Formats: sequence, structure tokens, C-alpha cells
Amino acid sequence: MPDLRQYWAFAHNFSTLHLTPASADWTKPFIGATNLKTSSIALYVVAAAFLFLIVRPFIVPRNLSHLPRAPLIPLLRSYLAGESEDRRTQRIVVPFANKHGHPIVLVWAFGLWVAQKTWKDPAYTRQLPSQDSLFWRFVGRHNVLFTEGEEWKLHAKSVHAALQRPPPFSDFAAVAQRLVATIGDGTKSIKWDEMAQRVTLEVLGATILGYDFEAIKNPDSPFVNGYTRVVHALTQPAYMFMPFLEKIWPRHEVESEMKKLRSFFSEVLQHKRKSSGDDVISAMLQEPAFTETDFLDNMVVLFIAGHDTTSSALASSIYYLAKYPQHQATARAEVLSVLGDNKEPDSESIVRMPFVVACVKEAMRMNDPSNATLPRAAGIPTQLGKFPIPPNTLVAFNIYASHHVEATWADNEHYDPERFMTGQVLHTLVASSFSLGPRQCPAKNFAMWELRTIVTILLKEYEWTLPKDSIHRDRIHNGFAFGTNINQPYDLNIIFTKRTTKA
Repeated sequence: MPDLRQYWAFAHNFSTLHLTPASADWTKPFIGATNLKTSSIALYVVAAAFLFLIVRPFIVPRNLSHLPRAPLIPLLRSYLAGESEDRRTQRIVVPFANKHGHPIVLVWAFGLWVAQKTWKDPAYTRQLPSQDSLFWRFVGRHNVLFTEGEEWKLHAKSVHAALQRPPPFSDFAAVAQRLVATIGDGTKSIKWDEMAQRVTLEVLGATILGYDFEAIKNPDSPFVNGYTRVVHALTQPAYMFMPFLEKIWPRHEVESEMKKLRSFFSEVLQHKRKSSGDDVISAMLQEPAFTETDFLDNMVVLFIAGHDTTSSALASSIYYLAKYPQHQATARAEVLSVLGDNKEPDSESIVRMPFVVACVKEAMRMNDPSNATLPRAAGIPTQLGKFPIPPNTLVAFNIYASHHVEATWADNEHYDPERFMTGQVLHTLVASSFSLGPRQCPAKNFAMWELRTIVTILLKEYEWTLPKDSIHRDRIHNGFAFGTNINQPYDLNIIFTKRTTKA
């Protein structure tokens, strides 16, 4: 994989090259040199131009030079080392914002400088189109994520209508029971980071696509392996870190795999046209104004967003309850007081479990599924605190930072579900894992019902702990996910023990 350090080394070696007469002759057809001195000067110019092209993306635009910016070198080192997004934000961005008291921090990301806010501002309403990388080509542009104006209103209306149906609790519970059957009785260690992804995939298949992936009982299913392989390839750090590499070294094999995966979604779409069911895509197909591309792009973006973020939240929720057994015991007592040992959760019973939802929300605050929103811009000059923001400046809402700034969250590195029970969270602008405003995640309620149902059933059936040698004993560790901005724990094993004592 191309490495930025290789470019710096090459540019340095090229600019300090000592030419021999033979090498000088080799340069004549290209620079018309008649002597070694002229050749050296020309090569210095070429090397300087090459170096400028490499360095240029890292130079702060003049119209943004007045904004407080996070130090570049630590950011670059973090990217090159493959550090996870949450750790990078926690180690570089949050301390900078806390120290200087700024509501906005200029951060180098996605190959350009982006102003990241630690609070949400409704003035930024125009979603910028995606960059021309394979990952964003896979996601597509004709969907609820990237469209604008009247076109976005059409997409938002259709997607919201398809999602705003009664929550499919029977589907959530059915998937959770398949999970229980897989974990089984007695005590068993489960690689929970992978299982959470398979569980979420199963829920998405049943409720969004009306398709059975058999992901829980068959972890080696072709779709699971293919999807994982393609997304991993599409989000390779070098290509997300420096998007221009797609034009220099195009990845034809990856592009071919990407097209195959989109073809799979297209085939599911065609099947739904012929045989609709009680799922989100079947409901969305009722929109007469959508083109085939509209349907397909929305299908892909709902699938990716719903899978990665929800699996992250599910993994984190179970992790924090394992790390803090006192909160797990309190949550289980609440579940058993409402359900007993036999009843399945539904909307009426789940709303009577405020501590369970507080545990889920606090897990999402501690380890936000999504670190930041996609960059947006306002077409007019705006003001953030004391800083004027020029028109069309890329601005992103740093969700992770907003949940860890000292001014808002007391003892913010401590997992404390009670903060969601005692009024410490004063208003919805404080906790915004799904973002805020009209562009917030349209599947917010759907995802929360799913998480609460699965966590409730696990609390009813099991007790769980972390292994003594877990790398997560002190804090949660996420994988590098620069392209998707997702905090996804890795190597997270959980020891589940079947409950034998009845309520």
C-alpha cells in the first residue's frame, strides 16, 4: 500500500541527487541540458515542483488561516500509525479545544482542511457532494445523504415514510433469540465485535431488505465475507487519506468487487419489485418519483449506515455493561421487574426500562458510533463564536469531541448512565450521536428500538464479563476507520454465562 513517508523520502532523494555525466546525458532529451550545472538546476526545479504537489494539500488555505488549528504533525503521525479516530480526537482535538476554549478547531482530514465544531449549528444546511473515491462511488450520490434542496426533500420524505412504521419488535426479538441459541447454555466466550456485526446484519436483512443473510449461524457466508472484504478494501487508509491516489494508481480489482456488491443490491431490489414484503425497501418502492438509481443509492446508504453504526453501538453497550457489573446488575433487575423470565419485550414494556436506555445512551456517548458528520458548508459568511467563517468553508460537527468537552460533560471519561436519569443531560443538543436537525439520521428511532430490544433480551438471559486478559480492561479499543468515521471495537471477547436463577 502506498505510504506517505515513501513520497517524502523519494522527493528528498530526488532533490539531493548527485548526477554523473552519464546520468546528465540521460536528462538531455527531457530538459535540453548542455552541462551538469544546468541539469542539476532543472532537476531541483522538477523536484521542488513535485514536492509542492505533495505538500500543497497540507497547506492551510489563506482564508482559513485565522482559525485555531490542531497541530498537523501529530495528526499525520496518527493517520500513518493507523490510530483509531476516537483516540486521535481524544488525544489531539479535544485537549486543544479544552485548552483554548474554542468551539471550532481546524483539522486536516480527508485530504483537506476541515473546520470541526464541538457543537451543532443549523446555519450549515448544504451537504457537500462526496469526493471522487471508490468508497463514495459505492455509496452513490442520489440518496438521502448527498442530495440537496427539493431533491433532498423528496428523498427525505420517502425514506422517513418507509422507516416511520411501527418498530418490528418481532424481527428484533427473533434475531436476538437466534443469538441466544448460538451462545447457548453454560459459559461461553464470544468474539463480540464480530458477533455484533453479524447480529446487526441479520436485523438489516430481515427489516430493511426482507432478506435472510444467515449471518449468525453461518459466519462464513459468501455475503458476509464479500461485504467485509469490499468495505475494508474501499476504506484503505492511504486512499481515504489521499483521495488523489485513485487517479494515480487506480484499483481495478477493488472497483470490480465494488460493482459486484452493488449488483447484489440491485438484484434484491428487482426481487422486491416482483415480490414485496413487510420491509423498508418494499415500502420505499412505493415512491413513484424515484429513479432506479435513487432506489439503489438509498438502499446502499441505508445498509452501510445502519450496519456499521448500530453494530458499533451494540458492541459498546455490551462492553460497558461488562466493565461495570454494578450497572449491569441494576439494568438486569429493571428488565426482570418488567418482563420476568418469560415475556418478550415490546414497545409498552421497553418504555418502562429507563435505566436500560440510559446505559445504551451513555455507551454511545462514551464511544460514539460515528466520530463526525460529513463536511458541510454554508453559502454565506457565518460566525462561530468569535471566528468569522468564509462562505463555502468545509465544516464538520465532531460528535465525539462534543461528548467529551469539559464545559458540557463533568467527569466525561467515566461511564455513568445515571447522568441520563437525573437531568444532567439538559437538552437534546447535548447528546447527539445521531446528529441533529433535519439532516439527522432518519433511522434514529429504529436503531434505538433495535438496540434496546437486543440488550434487554441478553440481560434477561445472561450475565457477562470481560476476560482477565482482555485488551479492553482499562478502556475500549477501536480499529482504524478513517474512511467511514466509525468507532468499531476490535478483538473484543465477552464471556457470557447463562442465568440459572429465575426472577
